[in-house]
Amino acid sequence: MNRLDAHIPVLANASPALRADFDRYAQVHHIPAGAPIAWEGDACDQLAIVLAGTVRVYKVGESGREITLYRIEETESCVLTASCILSRTQFPALAVAETDVEAVLIPAYVLRDWVARYEPWRDYVFDMMSQRLADVIATVEEVAFRRMERASPSSWPGWAKTAPPSITHQEIASELGTGARSGQPHLEGSGTGWSDCTLPRRGDAARCGRAGRPAP
Repeated sequence: MNRLDAHIPVLANASPALRADFDRYAQVHHIPAGAPIAWEGDACDQLAIVLAGTVRVYKVGESGREITLYRIEETESCVLTASCILSRTQFPALAVAETDVEAVLIPAYVLRDWVARYEPWRDYVFDMMSQRLADVIATVEEVAFRRMERASPSSWPGWAKTAPPSITHQEIASELGTGARSGQPHLEGSGTGWSDCTLPRRGDAARCGRAGRPAP
């Protein structure tokens, strides 16, 4: 599995014992776009490290509204899964493959053993968890302290760079964790990324322009 070194930095300086364990237990899997990866309440049986593609992790409220917690892309892993494995609790959200995904899967019991035995692997897991926590906090701040009408799509964590040219009212609401409403909210840009988005009706595609390019 030497080809994985570029995607999993901890392997570059791994001890022979850790390297042998990784080659023995880690398995590469492919997940098609749109496939569910985890449901809320699932047992966390394995940790995935993404080699290619994008995974969306989100919550659904009692009203059916969705909010994106974060996305997992190349070289990244799921902080909620790691936390659940280490604390032996259930997965508290949902995860779906937004694109075709290739990932390395590590069994939960192996992950716990490596965290206990190998300091580099322990540092890798805890660093990943702390970095992702900052993304989740940013999402909470966006939802709690900024109104949808004034929110700039360029500020949505992990989304502005991959968002399609046309986005619907419901898709924007899902990103912000707000309910889709009728009317014509205007999303004001910050001068970079997305700007000047107008949503004519519920479900219609937004008319958006990027910085330096007018809306269609």
